[in-house]
Formats: sequence, C-alpha cells, structure tokens
Amino acid sequence: MMQKKALIHVGTRKTGSTSIQIALSNAAGRSALGNIAYPELDPIFDNCQHYLDLFYRDETDRLPHFAYLAQKNGINLPDLYRDFQGILAASQNIILSTEGLPDFDRSSLLRLKNDLDTHGYTDTMVVLYVREPSAHYRSILQEVLKVSRYCYQPSWHNYLSYVRQAIHLFTEIFGRCPFVMEFSRAKLAGNDIVTDFAEIASAFFNTDIVLDPVTENEALSAEAAFILHRYRNSSHFYNADEHILFPEIRSLIDQLLEPACGSTKLLLRQEIADFIANQNAGDALWFKEKYGIDFCRADEIRGAPVLNEPLRLDEIIVKPDEANIERIESLIAWPSEAAPVCAPATRQDEVTRLSHFMSNDRDRRKVIYGGGAFFRMAIYKAWLDNLPPVSSNIRFVDGKPGVRRCRDWEFNFVSPADLDWSTVEEVLICAPGYDAEIRALLLEKNKQLKISSIRGQSAGLRS
Repeated sequence: MMQKKALIHVGTRKTGSTSIQIALSNAAGRSALGNIAYPELDPIFDNCQHYLDLFYRDETDRLPHFAYLAQKNGINLPDLYRDFQGILAASQNIILSTEGLPDFDRSSLLRLKNDLDTHGYTDTMVVLYVREPSAHYRSILQEVLKVSRYCYQPSWHNYLSYVRQAIHLFTEIFGRCPFVMEFSRAKLAGNDIVTDFAEIASAFFNTDIVLDPVTENEALSAEAAFILHRYRNSSHFYNADEHILFPEIRSLIDQLLEPACGSTKLLLRQEIADFIANQNAGDALWFKEKYGIDFCRADEIRGAPVLNEPLRLDEIIVKPDEANIERIESLIAWPSEAAPVCAPATRQDEVTRLSHFMSNDRDRRKVIYGGGAFFRMAIYKAWLDNLPPVSSNIRFVDGKPGVRRCRDWEFNFVSPADLDWSTVEEVLICAPGYDAEIRALLLEKNKQLKISSIRGQSAGLRS
C-alpha cells in the first residue's frame, strides 16, 4: 500500500496565501492535481479552508467572521465535518491550506493530527512562509484599515516571536520541523509565490504540479489609506466585528484601489520601522541562525525608539500631500448607507467586559492575566471609547513582566511568581487560547477564585 501524504500550508498571513489557495482551487477544479485532494467543502469559505478553524478550535477561540458566516448561512458543522472525514479517508494525498493554523493551540493541533493519523497519513509536512517584520506590519496595517476604524499599533507586532512559537508547536505535534521559506520576491522560485509553492509540493509528492500564477494585490496607496481611515472614523463609525467587509465598504475600497486614486507608496515613518525592527530583533537572530533568513537590521537602527501609543495614522506612515488627498476624495462615489444594524459585535463585547472588569466592584481584589497584543488592542479600543477610571485594586500579571502604556495610561505587569495570590478574589484572562493552562496555574495559587475570560466564558473554581 502506498504511503499517504499530507501537505499543510499554514501561511503566515500576508504572505501570498490567498494566491496559493486560488491557484489550488483552480487546479482542483480542472482535475489538474492528480491523486492529490484539495477539499473545498462550502462556497462561504471561498478558496481557502477556514472550516478547519471551526472543526478543531474551541468555540471561544474560533475566528468570529467564519463562525458568523457559518451560522448566518445555516451551515451544519457536524455534517460538514463528516464530509471532511470522508475526504480524508478516501484520498491518497491531501493539501490543506489556511493561514489561521499558526493561531491553533496545542489541543487544536493535536485534534487535527489525530484525524490525519486515524486515516493513515504517515508523512506530513508543514510549509510556512515568513516575511520581514516591517513589511509584514505595513501589510497588516492596511488590512486593519480596510475592516475597522482602528490603527494597528506597532507594539502589537511581535510577529517573529509569534511565528517562532508556531514553528516550535508544529515541530512538537508533527514530529518534524516545518519547511520555512522567506516571503520575498527575490527569494521565491520564479519570483512568484504560487510557482514557489508548486515546486515545494511537487518535490514532496514526487510528481509534477503545475499551478497557474495568480495576482492578488490589494495594497492601498498612502492617499487611499488616509481617505479610508477618515471615512471609517467620521461617516462609518460603528461597533461591529472588524473582520467583516460590508458591501458599501467593499465598494469604497474597490474605488480606492484604482490607479487614479493615488500612487504614493504607503511607507512607515523611520522611527516606526526602527521600533518594529528592535521589537523583533532577538527572534530575527534566531531565524538567521536556524534558517539563514536574514531579517536583522542592527546596523541600521539608531537606538530603541519609545512610542507614546496609541498612535494616529499620520504618526505611523508618511503622510502624502493633503491637496492630493482632497483631489482623490472629489473623484469618489461615496457610499450612502450606513452599516447594517445586524452586524455582530463580538470584539466590542470583549472591550465591554474589560471595561466593566476594570471599573466595577472597585473594592474587589482583581487580577488581569495576560498583557500581550490582545490586552493592548482591547485597551486601545477602550481608550477610544472613554473607559472609566481603573480601580486601584487591580493587579496586572503576565509571563513577560513589564510596563504596558496607552497614551496617558500605564499598566505595570508582574510575573505570576511575584504576586501575592492569597488575597486575589477574581481574575480576567486576556490571553485567549491559553485559558486551560492559565486556569490550572491559578488553581495552584488559590483555593477559590472567580475566573472569567475576555471571550465570555466564566466559572467559579475551587481546589
């Protein structure tokens, strides 16, 4: 019996994943992949396989957008999962591709690995592309500008640390180190991400795989970025899930992507690029030593900048000429309708929970656990929404102690070992995906605690 193989492409985000997925979908549609399956279970997932997020992650950790779409379209997840299991069983080889996999925790990846093992896949390779941190930040910033009224803050962008942790976890679960490539046109086969991936897949499956090149470029000009951000903050201000593009916003973005709507490249201010390079410097050295991927910029950095966040857009990117922005604004057919009132509000719910926790029951001795990007994002949004004063009884705890700042606010995080847990009455977890580990740790520290998650779960726990 021939060995069954699984190739798992995990992104990361903003490294040409959509182009790869469209090319795979096109090839599967014309039966050009031979005995290699590329499962597409429902049109709502487009060409990618975000259904894996719904199959394997805990409900509170799922991507809100796809959970919302599945519910809205009446998708029966158990039936869809059985269809997927049938494809796993029937296929000799399979390709899975979703850039959400680096967000999976250990238990979620183990569930996926167990299904592959159950259906006889004895050879699994994980493929991952990684991008220079400042270029990756610039791309993420544009994505956030398209789908929300917020600016993605530089201090949230511990990108290489995030990728490095994912590599360690994939190595642990699948028993082999992922195949890691730099996402840079000059480093890709044929200077193209689709061609590069096709070569990797051909070598792994020992067959010739031809994928037609796909160009997916929705990069905003600097003028378009400012115009879109202004609109979202003035005429389209609503508390909704940021990862849903409503039709009128899509229409505006399509106009802004036209060549007539600005040609100035969106560039980071030098101090922002330096800050991101400094923030990722340690992990950049690790990638250089392990993979020969050189993102180190130590010779270019002039000290470690200190940023007073949250920053405005004009404090993050180089602002183009205002007259040119106004000229482009005069060419646009502006949307006339506001966002639908049925928009889900999962992200705003999280900000509300954080706000209530920090300002209500001020006599209770509380702890906020987790000071990473998720906390800083919630604090930023709460700051924009005029969060009430923070209770002095709150303590802040994180595995990486230190000060987190948000304009005139300052939060001093200490390590779990340095906190006196005996007096703590309540804990809010701001580190989604690690709730189980954190709950276990807290149970060791206290006989009785009320523990809740910023995602909405809560439980009174006793030892």
